[in-house]
Amino acid sequence: MTRLSLIVGINYYRDANTLISCLQDIRDWKDLLMQKFDFPVSSIRMLTQVKETTKRSILDSYRDFLSALKAGDYGIFIFSGHGGQFIVDEGGKQELVEGLRTSDDVIYSTEIRQLLESHLNPHSRLVTVIDACHSGGATLQGSSVPSPWRSDHQNHVVLTSCRQSERAYGDAIGGTMRGVFTYYLSQSLQQSQKLTFREFLDYIKNHLPNKQKGYHQTPQFFGTPENLDQSIIV
Repeated sequence: MTRLSLIVGINYYRDANTLISCLQDIRDWKDLLMQKFDFPVSSIRMLTQVKETTKRSILDSYRDFLSALKAGDYGIFIFSGHGGQFIVDEGGKQELVEGLRTSDDVIYSTEIRQLLESHLNPHSRLVTVIDACHSGGATLQGSSVPSPWRSDHQNHVVLTSCRQSERAYGDAIGGTMRGVFTYYLSQSLQQSQKLTFREFLDYIKNHLPNKQKGYHQTPQFFGTPENLDQSIIV
């Protein structure tokens, strides 16, 4: 089994507010994958520089990442940055869709789904983690309506930092600005290498949302009931 990771972190934007925590988030992810889960450095691709985080660069890298996953392989795609809701023209009709801001543009959820449908091997396993505002789809946890970031393949699971109507928060943790969702997810994985999605969802309920700290975000899980008892990282 080959294990691959594509990690995108964007602090600097052409037409949106600068963020502080995203580059730290992906450094934490790289350290976690290499030190806790023994991912070789060659299996981790990080996109952080402005020229690497354009819309075209991210979509090209994402397509290559999906194409490299063969039957039985495991991949994890991680995004930390700005998210939002955007009105786009779909077949002559205006639709509200979710998007991830790149350093120069927006990647719409419809574009991600097109790549998933055309390039993801249904016999591989993919985990998508998105720490961005408005990333959780139009439904609450456990709904039968799919996430806009998820393919129809049974082996694809999506974790997002919040509901569609919510923001994702960053805070000074351990003396460094970090995404709150990323911090709690990475901490739970540090404690248990075989952490399942079900165990994480039980864990995160004790931390998010947290009105006392001002973290008004509710992490979301999108997958099948069978996915719940799978390890998040293998």
